[in-house]
Parts: sequence; C-alpha cells; structure tokens
Amino acid sequence: MRPLIGAAAAVFLNLLAIAGTGHVEAQVGASHLWKARAFQAEDHLKTLTPELDAIRGERASPRAEELKCEAMLEGAFALHRTREHRVHQVLKSGLHVFKIVLDGGKGGVFDLSYFYDADESRLISIQVLSVPQAWGVTRPIDDAPHPGAILVAVNDRPDGGPRCVLGFSLKEPPFAYVVRSPREKLVLGVPRRETGRS
Repeated sequence: MRPLIGAAAAVFLNLLAIAGTGHVEAQVGASHLWKARAFQAEDHLKTLTPELDAIRGERASPRAEELKCEAMLEGAFALHRTREHRVHQVLKSGLHVFKIVLDGGKGGVFDLSYFYDADESRLISIQVLSVPQAWGVTRPIDDAPHPGAILVAVNDRPDGGPRCVLGFSLKEPPFAYVVRSPREKLVLGVPRRETGRS
C-alpha cells in the first residue's frame, strides 16, 4: 500500500467504480443522508467539547490528538448543516457534489468530493480534489482492517509524522473514522516530506 503524497499526485484522483465496477445505490436521497450525518456530527461535537476543554493546555497526549482529530472530522460533517452552500453543490450537468473539506493550515485544504446523479439516488464517483502539502492519501484499500476505504494522514506534527489518520469509506459514504491504532498509522508508511514541493 503506497501512499500518494502531495496535492499534485492526488488532484483529481478519480475513484470511479468505487472499489470495483458497481455503484452505490442510496436508499434515500443523498441530501437526506448527508443532513442526517451532519446532525449526528453536531451531537458528537457536543459530547467532545467537555473532553476537549478538560485537556486544553496539556501537552500533546495521544488522547488529546485523537480528540482533536475527531473534532476536525465531525466539524467537516457538521458543515453540511451549518454551511451547506459551501459543501453541497449542484453542477450545471445536474450532478450533486457533497464535500468533506478539512483545513490543512498553510499547507492547503483537503477536499474529498462525492458525486451523485441528478436525483441523488446513485453515487457516481468519489474524487480527492486537493490535499494539503504535507498530508498523505492512500490509494483505495481492499484489505482489512480498512476494506473499501482511503486513508488520509494528517501530517502536521513538528516531527513530520501523522497527528492522526482518517479513514473514508468508498462503499458507504458518508462513513468516516479516526484510525486509533498506532500500528495502523505506521502501516501507512507516509514518509516525512523534506521539500516544499508537491
């Protein structure tokens, strides 16, 4: 499993046919699915807030970094309720695009876009449109423990390593998660970037 590094390698990484040749059929319209996930994210953020407040000012413990990553991920989903116009677009072709947008600071923005047909019943493709400079993205994974997913290494620690790794399902959008096992993070093998080039 070799990661794709940098925005140049990942821009327009087209994940057509989503881990095979089939398409994901939505039981309900994609708007309803993403809106429900946004409500779930808001609720989860409310439960994370007291824990985040309790660790504020502490040195970077593994739990603190995990909480921050969970909050970042849930915040991206909550945007589908609070700033829907920024993360749900309808193209001239009629396709609906639902985005996961994560702020990578000075390195740029992570943009994972899910394209649905005009009636929002069928997922057509998933594309990584941009990746922050130091972050890493894997090719689609077919093996356990992450079948049918891509992993994103949020490489923003001072040593260049991943603060966390996020998993995004290609088979069951909008399912995403924080990879909790340090061993799984190491499996990515995302090397530290020595140059400022993408």
